[in-house]
Amino acid sequence: MYAGHVAPEALKRMTNISASGAYAVAVVIYGNRAYGSALCELGEMLVCRGFRVIAGGAFVGEHSYSTAEYPIASGRPDMGDLRQAEEFGRSVRCKVESGSPAEVVLKKLPHPSSGFMSKLRFIAGVLRIRNSKTPRQAAPHADESLCIHCGLCTKACPTNAIAKGDECKTDYGKCIRCCACVKVCPHSARSFNTPFAPLLSCNFSRQKPNVTLL
Repeated sequence: MYAGHVAPEALKRMTNISASGAYAVAVVIYGNRAYGSALCELGEMLVCRGFRVIAGGAFVGEHSYSTAEYPIASGRPDMGDLRQAEEFGRSVRCKVESGSPAEVVLKKLPHPSSGFMSKLRFIAGVLRIRNSKTPRQAAPHADESLCIHCGLCTKACPTNAIAKGDECKTDYGKCIRCCACVKVCPHSARSFNTPFAPLLSCNFSRQKPNVTLL
């Protein structure tokens, strides 16, 4: 997901899938702030393409902007998260094997609370950033002195914004700032400095639970 919605690139890739009543499980991963409307959007897309959504879940994963300096759900999913995911999978299987699994209403899935003051501080911070005239980094930066041109960033990039053999450049028009290239680089040659990172780290430090619906 991206900013509380299903990532446009993900929707684009799923354009051609279809079914005639096949069962589906809608799952989104969010970075400890909020999963917004992403799960419902995903569910609506699946239903429109002929699927029957019989389960849903929102699981926490390390935020794209998380760094050692500004951790945001760092280390998630952890072993506890993985055990919950496995248990969820087993429960879904039991539901299918019951013979006639009922569809679910995804909007009934609870939204873990962030606390009123945390949300208020975050909104105020976002408004300050957006009203600021300070230039913001448009895409991850590559340090040519550290890059060994291993090509891992090109493989990790979901939009092909980095070309093999030219790893120190990023196509700003294609980059969605998911920071997959930053996470995968073994030599820390890529970085993305955003004012949203400290804002998220400060206001959403309390680890949120995974939530599921069967």
